[in-house]
Amino acid sequence: MIIKPHTEKIVIFIGAAISTFLFFVTLSYEIEKEKSTFLSEANSAFNKVEAVFESLKRINTEFASRFYLVDELSKDEFTFFAKSRIDQNNFIEEIVFAEKVALKNKLLYELSIRNEGYAGFKVKPFSEPVLISSLSPDILFPVKFIEPFNVKNSRWFGRDILTYSDVKNALELTKYYSNALAYAPISDDHNKVYAVRALYGGHSDRSNNKKLRDVFGVILYKINFDHLIPMDKNDYISIVINENIVWQEGAVVFTGLFENTYTLVLNLGLLGHVASVKFERTKGFLSSSIIYPMFAFCLGLLLTGAVWFIIRSHVKINILLFQQNKIIENEVRDKTSKLNTKAEELTAAYHRQLMLTGELESFCHSVSHDLRAPLRSINGFSQILNEDYGEKLDEEATTCLTRICAAAEKMGSIIDDLLNLSRIARTKFTTQYINLSEIVDKSLLTLRGYDSARKVSVTIQKDMFCHGDAKFLQIGIDNLMSNAWKYSSTTPKPEIEFGVEQQEGENVFFIRDNGAGFDMRYKNKLFVAFQRLHKTSEFEGVGVGLATVQRIIHKHNGKIWANSTVGEGSVFYFTLGDVAESLNR
Repeated sequence: MIIKPHTEKIVIFIGAAISTFLFFVTLSYEIEKEKSTFLSEANSAFNKVEAVFESLKRINTEFASRFYLVDELSKDEFTFFAKSRIDQNNFIEEIVFAEKVALKNKLLYELSIRNEGYAGFKVKPFSEPVLISSLSPDILFPVKFIEPFNVKNSRWFGRDILTYSDVKNALELTKYYSNALAYAPISDDHNKVYAVRALYGGHSDRSNNKKLRDVFGVILYKINFDHLIPMDKNDYISIVINENIVWQEGAVVFTGLFENTYTLVLNLGLLGHVASVKFERTKGFLSSSIIYPMFAFCLGLLLTGAVWFIIRSHVKINILLFQQNKIIENEVRDKTSKLNTKAEELTAAYHRQLMLTGELESFCHSVSHDLRAPLRSINGFSQILNEDYGEKLDEEATTCLTRICAAAEKMGSIIDDLLNLSRIARTKFTTQYINLSEIVDKSLLTLRGYDSARKVSVTIQKDMFCHGDAKFLQIGIDNLMSNAWKYSSTTPKPEIEFGVEQQEGENVFFIRDNGAGFDMRYKNKLFVAFQRLHKTSEFEGVGVGLATVQRIIHKHNGKIWANSTVGEGSVFYFTLGDVAESLNR
């Protein structure tokens, strides 16, 4: 077939236009993708910053409460609490406490500190450039405790913080916001912030009309945000409080001709402060953003050439395609025939499995009936012997009869447990949205009914919802609660807790007790039927309960595991996965 020259030109023009269109569409997509990545990373970093302030707020509340609970906090108590919080929170570098001293009592205060072993101690103002006039000429606030106390910060010991300029403005703000922290950047220490808490005596801490003379102490937290926020080399991040940049990392962004800048400002909810976190990222168009658009453009040109080539040789290609289609049709026909045969075989196997399952269930019922009949006879005749000839039998014979009856009853329980265990895998589940807390409450009510004399402290988290079969979950929870109830029976103050927590984005339910516990070396036997980790003389049972629980959890496409320490108790964890998926298996 002859291709006219103008047809070739049209094909080339259309191909170039499409390639250019693909270039700009792909470029726009890459820019939006980078923007989405930036927003996601910025929000993640903001959440970390916000978590720091929330943690600091909690620590401040706990720490301040210790000063209100005692007349005077000792150095050891201060060091213990402060050191533990610094170890747990790497953003806190130092914690300082300064207590109020009247100017007229300055000499007595200095003498008392010297008597504690600090020879030469004197209350002094801060030196330049941080020195300012005190907010109150008749009141001093010398630093009493510092953690960690080392050579670097020992110069603070005995210094009057009212003469420290970085603390002054923050301390002024505490008069207007009850129990709140005030924040101020540190002028002589880059990228670090002071969080200031004034401790007001009496009822003044709850009022909005506070005065400096009501303060009996000041707590300072030195905060360092370095290494807290992951940085991209093209990022600039800053934390601004009351129009002051208290922390920043990265170079200030200047957008060039072939650069794109993304900016996000998020506000922090700090009482009494206007606070925000600013994120900026600069990306050049000639960086990674251009790779895929250029690839799309080149691909478009290649496709244009391919289309041009196809137009010139379409006759030969059509013949080849026709022949290939014939080959494919034959192969598909053969494959389809084989698949149909395989499907028929699988259907037949499925029906055979259904028949075997029915036969197995009939066998279980038959075995149950055949075993129960002699057990009832053993139990019945033993009771008749005991009732009719009990007075004629000696003590040893009576004991033997009692043991025979108990063994028959235990054998009956074992048969019931085995049947229940075998039915779980065959029974169809009915899934629904249920309140697991209510199921746990029912289980606890049953346990207290059986053993009302025991005093057990039980904590059940409210409104734990999940999808599952309520009937079988009740059986599983009954076994777990019964386990915790039984194995905590030897504990002086038994405690049981049932709740849920997040682990890697998944709801993980747990039941915790402070009972006997078990050796983790034998954890592989924990969910095996008739395997027990304690002697029957210590705790009753046949070892089927946890195997039943495991089958129920697996039926819900979940997992179950345990952690324990001998003598300290156990924790059983389980998840309820994709129930719909497991029910269709």
